[in-house]
Amino acid sequence: MGINKNNNDVISTSGKRQIYEKYDDTNDINPLEVDLDTILNQYKKNLSKIIDDKRYVKIAVAGRMNHGKSSLLNSLIGDNIFKVQDIRETTANSRYELFEDVLLVDTPGLDANINDDAIANVAYESSNIILFVHNYNVGDFHKGELEALKRIADFHNSEAFSDRFILVLTGKDAVTDQNDRELIKLKLLKDIKQFCGLQNFPTFEVSNTTFMKGKSENKEKLIVYSGIPTLLEYITSKIENLKPLRTKQTIEKIRNIQATAIYLFNEILQNKTVNLDSELIDADKLYEEYKNLITKEINDLHSQYKHLKQEEEELNLFRDSIADGVSKYIYYKYIELEMEENSWPFWEFFGKPLSGSLINIDEIRKNALSRYPSKVYLPSSYKDKAILILKTKMSVKKQEVEQIRNKFNSYYEYLYNKYMNDSIIQKSKSIITKNGLLEEKFLDILLEIEKYIYGDALKLQNEVEYIKPWIADVDNFSDMTIRLLEGLE
Repeated sequence: MGINKNNNDVISTSGKRQIYEKYDDTNDINPLEVDLDTILNQYKKNLSKIIDDKRYVKIAVAGRMNHGKSSLLNSLIGDNIFKVQDIRETTANSRYELFEDVLLVDTPGLDANINDDAIANVAYESSNIILFVHNYNVGDFHKGELEALKRIADFHNSEAFSDRFILVLTGKDAVTDQNDRELIKLKLLKDIKQFCGLQNFPTFEVSNTTFMKGKSENKEKLIVYSGIPTLLEYITSKIENLKPLRTKQTIEKIRNIQATAIYLFNEILQNKTVNLDSELIDADKLYEEYKNLITKEINDLHSQYKHLKQEEEELNLFRDSIADGVSKYIYYKYIELEMEENSWPFWEFFGKPLSGSLINIDEIRKNALSRYPSKVYLPSSYKDKAILILKTKMSVKKQEVEQIRNKFNSYYEYLYNKYMNDSIIQKSKSIITKNGLLEEKFLDILLEIEKYIYGDALKLQNEVEYIKPWIADVDNFSDMTIRLLEGLE
């Protein structure tokens, strides 16, 4: 036996979820709803961020303080937007639109604190291109630079990261000898490969000071020598090459957050399903016990009723026909013991005279009854007494039959009284006053008990069904968003 098992800007949840509300009879906070909402809201938040990231190509600029990071940003923009000073002030990701749909993101310096590192990591993870700035004049990498670069690379597949990573060496005007710069560069590339596993990425030499001087003095040679135009040209071509990949990357990100949300939903669903299966096993066992108990009670009552009814009818029959002879069974069971012992010649009615002492009377009776199995003929002086005895016995049988009938008519009350300490039968007592046939009451009682036994299982089953539309919503909305993105290409 078992049970018949808004954020409109981003996603609208399914109306199917209303299936659960009708089983929740309280106004309290539903913990399941809270868990599901938490997962869905995180999915919506991540999806909004992914869609926002898709609008722009993001170029993150990373580097230690005083390595020319802000100066490089100003050179790329062509204006003194970003502050150039010895005191670290960048504690957030400053953004500036370099071209249409292209953002330059100035991150906190690599020598920032843990909180600033977390802010910078957000930019690194979402950027399409990362410019890593190091000053020639410093020489080798600081250990912290390599550790930071390794963390940045770990956000991405090494091969994919090499394709979006650009090493920018500033201060070429401070190290004028080309051979010296080449030696420094080779050592830097070796360290990056050895420490971070990165290679085959572009490297540019620039002089921000020379670029700004050439720009202010309108000297084209200085501008060209600065290396900024070459870097900008590469970035521009890289952006064009990135456009087809951006949709693919965005789709991959959507699929990732979709998989994460569905995994978390399925974790809850699986736990609920396991609990449901366990609850059903226990409920099935308990229900079977109550069904057997009640069935046994019903069968016992039927048996008693049938037996008493037969006796009542038999007594009534022989009361009316006592003049024609009494069944030896009726006589021996209901009459003989009520007569005064040896008050009449019992044996004479079996055609056998008394022989021997009174001690043998039981043997005589036994022999007589076996020889004459059908009737006992009473003399007229005993008939009235026999009829009175039968009437009395019949009255008792009628009372017993009536008691059984009353148990039928109020069987649930009888069951409740008999098992009044049973919590399940107590809870389902509401059926007591219902009229109807015993068979109907029997079914009603089982249904009432089933309701309480399977109550928790029913709630779990509804919760299982309630979770499924949430999964469908995430699936459907992710697919719809991806189709829209593909249609824009």
